[in-house]
Amino acid sequence: MKSQFYQKNDHNKPQVIGLFLYITGLLLGYMIPVASAAQTMNFSYVTGCAEANVDPACLKCGIRGCMKCPNLILVDDRRCVDDCPTGYTEIWSSAPDYMGRICYPVGLSGSFLTALVGVTLGAILCFTMLLVAASLIRKKHRRRLIRNVLIDDKITRHDFLRQLSELRPQSEYFLQMLNDTRRQIRKLHLSGDSEAASIYNPVIRDLAKILILLNKPVELLHEPPHDWNRL
Repeated sequence: MKSQFYQKNDHNKPQVIGLFLYITGLLLGYMIPVASAAQTMNFSYVTGCAEANVDPACLKCGIRGCMKCPNLILVDDRRCVDDCPTGYTEIWSSAPDYMGRICYPVGLSGSFLTALVGVTLGAILCFTMLLVAASLIRKKHRRRLIRNVLIDDKITRHDFLRQLSELRPQSEYFLQMLNDTRRQIRKLHLSGDSEAASIYNPVIRDLAKILILLNKPVELLHEPPHDWNRL
C-alpha cells in the first residue's frame, strides 16, 4: 500500500512542478512591468526638482516636469506662481499630471493668443508685400506706355537715315528671313496648326516693314516711324 502511494505521488510530481512554474511565471510577468513603470515615473518628493528647467519652488515632479507647487502652477510652462496672471483662471486640477490648484487659460490668452497674433502679423506682412509688388508692376507698365508714346522723340531723322544706311547692305538677309518665315507658316497651315502659325504673324509684319523702309528712297523718308526702336 505504501509503495503504491509513493508511486502515485511520483506520477503527479510533474503536474505539481508544472503548476508551480506556471504560477511563478504569472507573478514575474506582473511584477516586472510594475517595477518598470515605477522606475519610469521617477517622481521626486523633495522640495525642488533635480531637473534644471524645473521651477525651484516645485514640490513634486513627474516625467513632464513640475506637478505640484506651493500655491498655483501655470499650465503653459509649469511655473509656480502666487496669483494667476491676466487671461487665466484658478481651478482645481483634474488631470493626472497636475496636483492641486492650477492657472488655466481662458478666452484669447496664453499660447493661443500668441499663435493668433503670429498669424495676424503674417497675413498683414503678406498683404503688404502683395501691395508693393502690384505697385511696382503698375509703375513699370506705366513707364513702358510713356516710352511707347514718346518713342518717336528719341531719334532724329538724321540718326534714322544713318541707321537705315547701315542696314541696307543686310537687305538680302532680311529678305531671306522673311521668305523662311513664310515657308514655315505655310508648313504649319498645311499641318493644320493654325494657332502656331499665327505666332509668326508679328515677325512677318516687322520684317516686311523693315524691307519697305530699306528699299524706300531717302527723299520719301520724312520722319522715323513711331515704332522704329522696337523694330
